[in-house]
Amino acid sequence: MQKACIIVYGNIASGKSTLCQHLLQHQAFAHYQYLCLDEIKLEAFQKNQQLNPFQLNENAKNVFFEKLQTMPFVVYETLGIGKLYEQAIKHLKSEGYSLLFVYKSCAPQQCLTYYQQRNTIQDSLKKLLLIKSKEYAVNYPYLLQLHAQLNAQATSANHLVVETITIPQAVLDFVAV
Repeated sequence: MQKACIIVYGNIASGKSTLCQHLLQHQAFAHYQYLCLDEIKLEAFQKNQQLNPFQLNENAKNVFFEKLQTMPFVVYETLGIGKLYEQAIKHLKSEGYSLLFVYKSCAPQQCLTYYQQRNTIQDSLKKLLLIKSKEYAVNYPYLLQLHAQLNAQATSANHLVVETITIPQAVLDFVAV
């Protein structure tokens, strides 16, 4: 069975979710499913707000890999760094997935502006969740550091870099194979 995964990664508030939504709304991606660790953490947090950060992360990690086992075609949204990201990529490779890495580039100052403008209930819950788990403090120096790290990663690995939410032809070509 052919398996494929489009990994959309980038800085916090860079437009990854919006790009993923555009991909999944396109008819070429009708058989793809969305997978995002932050969404899994949010669901777990909404079900049980008493979970400590370690429990929350372990729970989310287990659910993430359980879901991944059932998805032959995946759009995986991720920050693109960290232990779980590395484990996910290793797992996808070992399971024979064809992988396409799409780096959603965004200037750090613009990411910070987008982050500060978020005001939906879901985004407010995400902020609360991130504060509870103390994963990162979202500020300009942190976004600048992430931007440099992700740019270096995208460049060194020759990943597809996109700056808009328009679906690049290379992604459509990947799906057509």
